[in-house]
Amino acid sequence: MDYKELTKRINGRDVVSVSGYKDGECTVELAERAGGYYDPNALSVQTTDGEMLGYVGKKDPLRLKMLKKANKEEVTLPVLITNYHEEGKEKLWKSAEPGDMVQLWLRAFSKTPLEDNSFEEIESFTGEKVLWSEHLHICTDLDGKELMGGSTYASQFEADFDSERIAKAYAKKNGLDKDEVLEYWESLGKVSMDYGTSVHKAMDHYNKHYKTFGHDGAMPRQPHLRVAVLAYLKVSDFENCTAEPLITDIEKGMSGWIDTLRFVDGEVYVEDYKTNTFNTEADYRKKWPKKMKTYQSQMNYYGTILQNHGYKVAGIVIWHWQNGAWQRHSFKFKAIKEYVR
Repeated sequence: MDYKELTKRINGRDVVSVSGYKDGECTVELAERAGGYYDPNALSVQTTDGEMLGYVGKKDPLRLKMLKKANKEEVTLPVLITNYHEEGKEKLWKSAEPGDMVQLWLRAFSKTPLEDNSFEEIESFTGEKVLWSEHLHICTDLDGKELMGGSTYASQFEADFDSERIAKAYAKKNGLDKDEVLEYWESLGKVSMDYGTSVHKAMDHYNKHYKTFGHDGAMPRQPHLRVAVLAYLKVSDFENCTAEPLITDIEKGMSGWIDTLRFVDGEVYVEDYKTNTFNTEADYRKKWPKKMKTYQSQMNYYGTILQNHGYKVAGIVIWHWQNGAWQRHSFKFKAIKEYVR
C-alpha cells in the first residue's frame, strides 16, 4: 500500500477529497443509506462519477472526529489500510470489479505529527528512532508518517458490530430508548477497558520492578490487582522477560507495544495479556475462539516485526484472565505476508 494523504474539507455532504486513486479522484461523503444497510454516520467512498468503492472502517475513531470537526478546519489524513477486490472473492456489492477499492481506513490528526507537541522522539526496542505520542497512542517515523499498530492491523479481520441496528431492536423488545441502550453499552465498554488497562499496568509494573524492589515492593497495592499478579506467578514467572517494548519496522510501516517478550535459549516468545469477560460458559465458548483469532493476527504481526529485525520467534502466547485464573494459550508463530506499506 502506498502511503497517501487526504485533505479534508467538509462542506455539506462532501467530507474528504481523495487524490491518487487510480487515474482519477475519489470523494468520501456521508451516506444515509449505503450498501444495503442504514447507518446515519457511515462514510462511503465514491468516485467523482458516483461509483461505489468502499467505506471508512466503522470502528475507526476517524468517523466521529470528522463529524465533530465538520466545517471547522482542514486536516491531513493518512491512509492506514486499503484493500481491493480480487478475482474470485465474494463481492461486497454487485458492481465491485477486480481492482476496485473495497476498504479504506484513515487516521485523523488534529495536526500533523511534526507540528503536534505531544510527539517525542524515542528509540524503539528494535533500534529505530521514531516519534511517539502517549496522548494519541500513535507512532510515526521521523517524517511524520504513521506506523500501523498491531491492534489496528488485526481489527480489520473482525466483523463490524452494527450497534445502531442491534440497539434499536434491543430497545424495541425491552421497551427502552435506543440512545439509552447505546449509552449503556458504551459505559459497560469503558468499565471493561479500564479494568483491562489496570490489570495490564499491574502486570507490567511487577515485571519491570520486582528485581530492584523485591516481590513485596513490586506488588500492586489494590487487592484485585494483587490477586491477578499472584495468580500469574503461580503458573509462570517474569524471568528473562522484557516488559512493554515498543517494536517498529519503519520500512514496512509497522509498529506495536508488546506486553511481554520472553527470551529462551536464543529465541523469543511474544506474550500478551487479555481480560475479556463473558456472562456465561456458552457465551465464552461462542465468542472466545473468534477473539483468539484476532489476537493471533495481532501477535503474528508483532512477531513479523521482530523477525524482520533478525529475531528468531519461537511462538506466541495469549494469557487470558478468566474467573480468577490465568489460562495459557500457545500457538505457532506465522509471519504475515499480506501487509505491505
